[in-house]
Amino acid sequence: MQIDVSTRTIQRGNFDHPYSEDCFVNAESYAGNDSHSSMNRAWVIHNAGYVKAIVFAEYYAYCEQDALDEAADSGKLDYLQVSETELADYQVETDSEGYPEYEGIINLGNASEPFDSQNLDIFEVSADIFARDPVVMAVIERQSREQALDALRYAAHLAVSIDELDEEQYSMLSHAADYLYQELKVS
Repeated sequence: MQIDVSTRTIQRGNFDHPYSEDCFVNAESYAGNDSHSSMNRAWVIHNAGYVKAIVFAEYYAYCEQDALDEAADSGKLDYLQVSETELADYQVETDSEGYPEYEGIINLGNASEPFDSQNLDIFEVSADIFARDPVVMAVIERQSREQALDALRYAAHLAVSIDELDEEQYSMLSHAADYLYQELKVS
């Protein structure tokens, strides 16, 4: 397995799987070119060969189901979500207790919602193959910046809701958060 950075294509056997920067999920978990890291793994989720998500491991025991759940929660698989009315089309029978059994359905995400899995495929790769791709670092920087902005928004919210702060402390905290927010937003 290898990657062609110039075309952003993962080459696996006789198959080419093109990807874009929009495919990355948990890019901040990318361990870089550290082959000793047990988290240095990624899962490539594709539908009929088209890459929909590349999910980096967040922790040591991260598995295929975690990657699928994370891809669903991040919205990368929304087009495969099955509505309650469409779910009847996937029902093949009912079990002994009267519950429906479905074919081609997988429940994903924190909400365990039904998704069509008939053309969905996933394979694991070493995250090292992305070491030469500059888009990974750009995505990590963008996601890190967004997380920092979210933390500042939360801090500003807390500053508004904390009754124990006197006016001077509140003003200082508020100005610091506003300043950092503007600096991060511009960069």
